[in-house]
Amino acid sequence: MIRKEAVELIAKEIGEQPIISANGFMSRDLYETNEKESNFYMIGSMGLASSIGLGVAIKNPGKKIHIFDGDGNILMNLGSLVTIGSLKPKNFVHIIFDNNSHESTGGQPTNAKSIELEKIAKIAKFKTYKISKKDLSLAREQYIDSLSNLNVSEKIITDKMPVNFRLIGFILSAIPEAKIIHIKRDARAICWSNYKHYFSAGNGFSFDQDDLVKFYTLYSEMMDFWHTLFPKKIYDISYEELTKNQKNETQKLLNYCELDWDENCLKFHKNVRGVNTASKTQVRKKMYQGSSEAWKKYESNLKTLTEGLKSY
Repeated sequence: MIRKEAVELIAKEIGEQPIISANGFMSRDLYETNEKESNFYMIGSMGLASSIGLGVAIKNPGKKIHIFDGDGNILMNLGSLVTIGSLKPKNFVHIIFDNNSHESTGGQPTNAKSIELEKIAKIAKFKTYKISKKDLSLAREQYIDSLSNLNVSEKIITDKMPVNFRLIGFILSAIPEAKIIHIKRDARAICWSNYKHYFSAGNGFSFDQDDLVKFYTLYSEMMDFWHTLFPKKIYDISYEELTKNQKNETQKLLNYCELDWDENCLKFHKNVRGVNTASKTQVRKKMYQGSSEAWKKYESNLKTLTEGLKSY
């Protein structure tokens, strides 16, 4: 998971509680993904986010104060850990995003790789938390147990939640035998598909063209990252190519999934099973071509979107 994605996920969980973010890309990422009045963005003063956060926490004991720090920043001010650890403010939450890099100044490596920040924090009397193999094993067990609630006899389950791309690293770490299928489609077509649909809950990024461009960029960068981190563990299939060569592409997909051929794969539109997703009317039709060009009818009103996606 890239830092920007982690920042967005954690900030959303924090909600309206105050966040003090370290200078550099940390503050930029927070501003771009979760801007709110209670955020405090550091400009300069490298390494002092934790010290400022401590003061704010002491002054406001009734509020939980979250510090978004980087490994480069905290290494500039390790002494603050001792002070914080000795005072033990209960409303102080220190989150360190460790990417082993001074990214804002050119990506020079930090020394975080050769030391263990978690152990330093423990020595300073911090309560620390790190995802362990036991945690991943527990997540696996809980997920598999949850599938039993579906009350189905099939042994193969497809989980197609739209934001699964953000969790591929966790999925493959907890369930290494999982098959990751990545359907690629023309960037403008997929963003238009989101933009024209009214989502009654979630997917707030889809209501604004600029937000859609940013979200698509985040998605694209994350998929590149996952491919690098998990080579040959993610199967890419082209939506456009699938509509042109349905049988051939379906066969290749089944081979990847280690599943036998079934003629019903070509007759999916005849399946009478209930569907509640946004594509509930489309799945009742045969596969057809041309939908990736539908956005062109509205091109004059999609300039922000098309300009932002020029590189894709």
